Amino acid sequence: MNKTSITQVTVYPSSARVLRVGQVELSAGEHEIVIGPLPTTLREESVRVSGKVLSQGGALRLQGVEVRTEYVAEAPEQPLADLQAELERLQDQHKQLSDQAAIQSARQEFLTALRNTAAASGAKALTKGKADFASVNAVMTQVAGELGDSHAQLRQLNQQKAKLQKEIEALKAKLSQTQPSNPIARRVLKVLAHASAALTGELALTYVVDGAWWQPIYDVRVIDDRVELTYQAQVSQNSGEDWPPTQLLISTAQPAVHSQLPELQPSYVDVYRPPSRKAMMRSADMAEAPMVMAMAAPAPVMAEQDVAQVEHSGTAVTYRILRPLAVRADGASHKTTVAVLNLSAKIDYFCVPKLAEEVYTRAKVNNASEYLLLPGQVSVFHGEEFVGNTQFETIAPNEEFEMQLGVNSQMKAERELVTRNVGKTLIGNTRRTELAYRIKLHNHMPSATQLTVHDQLPLPRHEEIKVKLQSAEPKPAEQSDLNILKWTLTLKSGEMRQIQFNYTIEHAKELQIVGADIG
Repeated sequence: MNKTSITQVTVYPSSARVLRVGQVELSAGEHEIVIGPLPTTLREESVRVSGKVLSQGGALRLQGVEVRTEYVAEAPEQPLADLQAELERLQDQHKQLSDQAAIQSARQEFLTALRNTAAASGAKALTKGKADFASVNAVMTQVAGELGDSHAQLRQLNQQKAKLQKEIEALKAKLSQTQPSNPIARRVLKVLAHASAALTGELALTYVVDGAWWQPIYDVRVIDDRVELTYQAQVSQNSGEDWPPTQLLISTAQPAVHSQLPELQPSYVDVYRPPSRKAMMRSADMAEAPMVMAMAAPAPVMAEQDVAQVEHSGTAVTYRILRPLAVRADGASHKTTVAVLNLSAKIDYFCVPKLAEEVYTRAKVNNASEYLLLPGQVSVFHGEEFVGNTQFETIAPNEEFEMQLGVNSQMKAERELVTRNVGKTLIGNTRRTELAYRIKLHNHMPSATQLTVHDQLPLPRHEEIKVKLQSAEPKPAEQSDLNILKWTLTLKSGEMRQIQFNYTIEHAKELQIVGADIG
């Protein structure tokens, strides 16, 4: 069986392409070149073989390729074979310790019998005056010392056995996880080749394996008006073969708790419609259903490493990792740095006082790089302070994206209802209700800041309900079709500003309306 070595691995989001290269010595004539063992996760239709002649003279022709599954008494794949060999080694050590413990147990039985015999005979000799006390005591002391030494050695052996047994059980558990569904199956490749003369050739074999994947993870650190974005690839695989330190490529191709800014939803005012008995029963059932919430744990900040070279091919992007990376087939994660990007950022502040008094910091960043940022988890730092996790969607080169940087404790927004006049008199056939709100904004930061404020008016859902903004100070910069109001203000350091607005709701007197704080 001809030996080949892995020289390059291209990892895709849910598989990997492996390149193996090896030399062959051929005489003139027909040959069947067998390459293996190969992992059982190999996709047979993905196998490609090419060759070239390294020596002078002669020509090499590849006539056919065949992938076969063979069965052997011992599984050849790594790390399975290594785990099995390690288990056998530990079991041999355990047996040796057991043999030594048995020897010490036999020694103790002999010494115990000797002690008892010596005690009896010594006592009899002392009684008859045939021995003195010193000589009898010396014998008993010698036997007691030997017996104590044997007990100490046996205790040490039992401790070593117990420790070794734990290692054996752990290795058995790992082996059971690594064990493939058919542990004695292996793949081999048979290449039919013709050499016109004796020659030295080189064969290159590529194939795609399942059980391999990579995913992007990001660390973003905001410092003043700059963003340092560390783009990392987390590579894992359990394809059945270890990848040695080799050239690694990360590709976006597919071969055949996060943080959010508060966002206003439309607030509706509508005609009251009593719920049906069926709807009430359904609501009661839903109220009994439990709710489960999950919180993502902060991801660690990784050390800087060599960055990758970017290669484009059609719609896919490939990152060529400069540092050779070894990845064992154990499913463990291996991180490697794709890029460290320094990007400019525009920092501003955002609040929705109707929903929360907190003011949020956000950054608008332009991906002024050639890197495509794929969807993945992001750990966000504002300076040295960790502010939370978020998630990237796909971000193309030169695309602007927005990031939420957590709550700014030096700014505050308060909202209060100032007026609520529910009309009791009628204008013709119309009833009118007036509501007024005041928003107080506080800036305790050492410098002037720009703050964006969102609020809203209720949105009518009936043609006989009219909602109108009567006045606002200052005037909103924008009022959307969903009645979302937007102000953009600049607050000086230490300044308190107010926003006041009022609106009216008019409707036919016979309508009973709901929503919009009208009581």
